[in-house]
Amino acid sequence: MHVYFSTLQIKTLPHALAQFASHSHLETLSLYMDPHLVQEIPQSIPLFRNLKQLNMAVMNSDYGSEEDELLWVLSILKATPLLFKLELTVWGHEFYENQPKIRSLSGFSHDQLRQIKMYGFMGNCYEVEFAIYMLKSLTKLKLMVIDPSITFNGSREWTNHRPHPSRRERHKAIVQEKLEKVKTSARLIIL
Repeated sequence: MHVYFSTLQIKTLPHALAQFASHSHLETLSLYMDPHLVQEIPQSIPLFRNLKQLNMAVMNSDYGSEEDELLWVLSILKATPLLFKLELTVWGHEFYENQPKIRSLSGFSHDQLRQIKMYGFMGNCYEVEFAIYMLKSLTKLKLMVIDPSITFNGSREWTNHRPHPSRRERHKAIVQEKLEKVKTSARLIIL
């Protein structure tokens, strides 16, 4: 079973997640995440027993606040023990100056996740922090793709927005500098 769901259609995200988790045949879930509802994701959510692919898209602020952190994704990953592929699209922002220092995080693992594709990543600290954390924590990860282009706009329409080439190269250099220091056996592709 494959489901596309926009959180703009609901008032509480935890209830919707519990409903999806109750469907044992759900293998692919696509979520368009309203940034305000992301804050409602509890630390513990019901187990998705058969979910293999998760596609999430979230709109972030234009100024880089705590609301933009991506660590909420961990709560969902903990509830998806058979997840093989994660696609995460973040949009609504550009690279911002005066960023906080990237934190060193630990304490997460996932035994099945093999592929992560991240779109709309511009090199902001919370994006790099999340990528580093995934590379360090996921010992069976085979592939991580980081792409600044945005391929999904949340309304079931596909777009292909690519940053200006000079901006794209600047952000690619920032991301490469940070991620090349991480020891991992995963193949890392930064576009």
